[in-house]
Amino acid sequence: HQVDMDFESLTWKVDSPMIEFKNMEGGTKTVATFISSNYFKKDEYMQMMTLQTSHPLYNIKKLAEKLDTNYVTNEQLAEFTLKSYAQLETMLLDLSNKGFINYNYDGKYFIIKDKLINWVKASGGNVDYDVIGFYSNTNNNSNATLSLLNYDLQMRGVNSVNVSDSQEVIIYPSKKEITLKKNRDFDFSGVVQSGRFDIMGRNFSFKYDDFKIIMPNVDSLRIYAETGKLDIEGKPIIRPVKTVIENINGDLLIDKPNNKSGVKKADEYPIINSYKDSYVFYNKKSIQGGVYNKDEFYFHVEPFSIDSLDNFDNSQLKFKGTMLSAGIFPDFDETLTLQPDHSLGFIRKTPAEGFPMYGGKGTYKDTIRLSNEGLRG
Repeated sequence: HQVDMDFESLTWKVDSPMIEFKNMEGGTKTVATFISSNYFKKDEYMQMMTLQTSHPLYNIKKLAEKLDTNYVTNEQLAEFTLKSYAQLETMLLDLSNKGFINYNYDGKYFIIKDKLINWVKASGGNVDYDVIGFYSNTNNNSNATLSLLNYDLQMRGVNSVNVSDSQEVIIYPSKKEITLKKNRDFDFSGVVQSGRFDIMGRNFSFKYDDFKIIMPNVDSLRIYAETGKLDIEGKPIIRPVKTVIENINGDLLIDKPNNKSGVKKADEYPIINSYKDSYVFYNKKSIQGGVYNKDEFYFHVEPFSIDSLDNFDNSQLKFKGTMLSAGIFPDFDETLTLQPDHSLGFIRKTPAEGFPMYGGKGTYKDTIRLSNEGLRG
């Protein structure tokens, strides 16, 4: 799974294919953590310095390089850092608990783990890292269950998963459940918040190596667009577009696979791709009393791609497709854009000869408008 697991109790009934990770019976602790082995946060790294003039992880790495070994004794570290045994023991126990070293308290030596080297490299921007951690908080059930049949790790009580700080991608799993698989891949249903987009759906799969989310069943895509007004700090005010796009099958590219840390600037990410047809319906009660039946009146959206989800501008909201108007007009090709009432729609003129209406009962020659105010002309 490539995660460091921190929980109080592991229970396995030997004949059962399930192993339970939970907290002690009768204890007050309800939290367990499952942190990516490539995890790094700059502020957590800096907090470890406390009042020291140089970083303890950096000192240990330098000493290991000087000795050309990952096996270091307390005596060697004391001599190198000019610190007392008492100071060192407290620090080494803490580093051992955090998974940076394997500390042998009786033998007074420790083995340096890859995590320590990687954190020092990451602090200088010399290696890619991620910010992925699963925080389980549950009172009743076990925090996680490991299946020995397929090694799926079912986690419960997970409110959210921050996948990328730099690209502002956060996952909110439905029922607070996630299934962790090999190498930090995981399956979930729920909401993906990516910059100014909320993507709601089922049977999503996060792929760690590709750093993307495969989304075969997107129930709805909600977009937050600029209103044209500024707040007191001079930043654009955004609010949800009144129209959602439904039934999308696509994926979300979070960042380049070798830039999970977001250290290298990648303005075009995140990118959402829709690979099959999707739809916009106008059947809400608030639109002309719900008169537009979704089976006959809808906009059929062609496959599309939108980049820069965290900082796109309203002109990028263009969705090509076909308007089906329940026989009011013949079907025609059009492009949905953001309308003055902050919904998706269009404004277009008919051809010179006009459009036949209601199967030829009349002819219309003028401007047609579609928005949350309905189909107007």
